[in-house]
Amino acid sequence: MEARPPEKADPSILEKIRSFVQNGGFAADISAGGLIAALAECAPAAAVSLAGDAIPALFDESPGRFLIAYTDKSVAEGLDAVEIGTVGGDGLIISVSGENIAFTPPQETDAALDSLTAVMYTE
Repeated sequence: MEARPPEKADPSILEKIRSFVQNGGFAADISAGGLIAALAECAPAAAVSLAGDAIPALFDESPGRFLIAYTDKSVAEGLDAVEIGTVGGDGLIISVSGENIAFTPPQETDAALDSLTAVMYTE
C-alpha cells in the first residue's frame, strides 16, 4: 500500500482567519489533535452538538480547519463555518447524534486531554 501525503489546505483560509481574529474572533488550528483536543484546550466549559459519525468529527486532523469563537456573529461573515455550540457552563458536553459525552468539572477535561495526548505521541 502506498502512503500519500495529506491534502493541502486552501491558502486563502489563513487570510480569512487572520482577518477574523483581527476583528475580535478567536481561532484555534485543529490540525494537531482534531476538534476534540481543540475543545479540551480552548473551550473546557462548552456545549457542543455534532451530527454524523463521532470519530471523524472529533479526531479529523485535516489541514485548514479551525475551531472559532466570537461574541459578535458578524465577524464570522465570509467564513465557511458550521455553528456547533456555545461556550460556558460547568464542563465540556459533547452531543453526537443524541448521545452525550460529558467532562465535568473542567479538571476532567484536562485529565482526558493529557491522556489523549500521551497516547497520540507514544504510538
